[in-house]
Amino acid sequence: HVVTSLQVLQGEARVGQRVLIVGGGDGQMAAPTIAEFLADEGCEVEIVTEKLYVGLEVPAVSVPALYARLESKGIVFTPRTGITAIRGKTALLYDVFTRKGRERDGVSAVVVAGGHVVAPGLYRALKGRVPELYSIGDCVAPRRALHAIRDGHDVGRRI
Repeated sequence: HVVTSLQVLQGEARVGQRVLIVGGGDGQMAAPTIAEFLADEGCEVEIVTEKLYVGLEVPAVSVPALYARLESKGIVFTPRTGITAIRGKTALLYDVFTRKGRERDGVSAVVVAGGHVVAPGLYRALKGRVPELYSIGDCVAPRRALHAIRDGHDVGRRI
């Protein structure tokens, strides 16, 4: 019962009632976004991240509203925590500083958020079919939205 956030969003995975989200190492919006989606679906959600706090790389101006919204939906934040194994409905967690382990029982599913990959499908499908085509954003490499915006800006200035 370990699935990716993409599998959940595409309807390929059922997660049950009590979901543990393992925040990707990027510290961006992947974990909060899937957590909010699942909370809206009626799941009990906890986000576990090795970062100092959930959404560490989210722009600081956005964090208060993000936290208020997620906490109002009952989403639990568990920062500075890693996961070593899943045994049945038990997740084995540890504190990233002390390495002290603990268990989280009753987990119906673990959703891995993040782990972005290059997504060149649309680019490949259009290559040779349109007069001009440029590769930007996650088509080039998994990055932040800001990088994709910069890519778009650069291409726009060139053409």
